Amino acid sequence: MIAFCRIGYVLLFCSIFSIGCAPGGDPAASDPSVELNNKLQGDWNVTSFTHDGYEQMDYSISTLEMDFKKDGPTSGELKQSYVFVDGSTETETSRYEVKNEGQEVHINGKQFTADLDGDEITLEGTVNDAQMVIKADRN
Repeated sequence: MIAFCRIGYVLLFCSIFSIGCAPGGDPAASDPSVELNNKLQGDWNVTSFTHDGYEQMDYSISTLEMDFKKDGPTSGELKQSYVFVDGSTETETSRYEVKNEGQEVHINGKQFTADLDGDEITLEGTVNDAQMVIKADRN
């Protein structure tokens, strides 16, 4: 059962995070999207990941780390490193773009609202008709 769940979640995240978004223009330094992109940079440890209200951390995923690396004013590369409860690992790399005055992070064309409070971030969105909430702390 765990192997089935693991494969399902890897495929879900591959579909969410594998296709990049086109980078934005060259916004002014005071642009909130540029500011959020600057603040996202670095490693984040996911503390909670819910899929339609069901917590996935410690059920199928032991640890999940996200690493944001900007390569444009509002865009960059996102690397997700998974350790599953059975000890197996998976790493996915994708593109992201910060939009809507720094209120959204688009990953694989999927829109997530972003709430950054110091060293804590919450990303919320709907993917394939399922509500997803990801909470992470800066490493």
